[in-house]
Amino acid sequence: MQRQAIHYFVNSNSSRGYVSFYESNFGGLDRVVPLHGYPQKPLQELLEDICNYAAEQKQRTELIHNCLDNTLEGVILPDLSAGVIHIPFYAENNGLNLLEDYNIRQMREALGEAHGYFAAALRIHDAWEKVYIEKMDFQAADELAKKTEDRLIGDRHTEKKGHAVDRYFGAATINGSFDYIANLTQCLGKRYFIKGRPGTGKSTLLKRLVKKAVCAGFEVEVYHC
Repeated sequence: MQRQAIHYFVNSNSSRGYVSFYESNFGGLDRVVPLHGYPQKPLQELLEDICNYAAEQKQRTELIHNCLDNTLEGVILPDLSAGVIHIPFYAENNGLNLLEDYNIRQMREALGEAHGYFAAALRIHDAWEKVYIEKMDFQAADELAKKTEDRLIGDRHTEKKGHAVDRYFGAATINGSFDYIANLTQCLGKRYFIKGRPGTGKSTLLKRLVKKAVCAGFEVEVYHC
């Protein structure tokens, strides 16, 4: 069953500050229409109209959400190799930015404070990792990774060049944490849940699977935390 509409984020406010996967998602498209500084209401109406029309035409759609408030900020139509993305005024070098607008300054200060809290949380996570890494059986983990690669991919391959696209399945928004995992996985025949403490190799396992799948010629969606 093919997914007709999926939802995700291409940017995030994280422990590393603001991180964007814009190029990974829009860089390979034939046509990209940037919308500069649109007001919220007409922007939402325009993007929803595009999605509704695409659905009527049985076109696959990818709905991209804003990591601050989870509103729509872009649409990709992969079958047409086309996309629309909103570029907010505070993200550009324009007159308001040059004049150091008070609201923009307040917003940037608040985001900087949030990034600081995320970084503090990461330091705690890294301390936890150290405890478990010291007791880690790396040989057993490597054997499990190899078995998982063989089970999921094995000798299967395509004649195409493999490709991986980076995205976020969720975001820490102004209304709390939100994710689209259920939407992204609803049409999959199988879902594997990886459980483990910090530092026990979960990310390393996934990176190995991505590398093997790309080398085998598959298109891979990589969703970051």
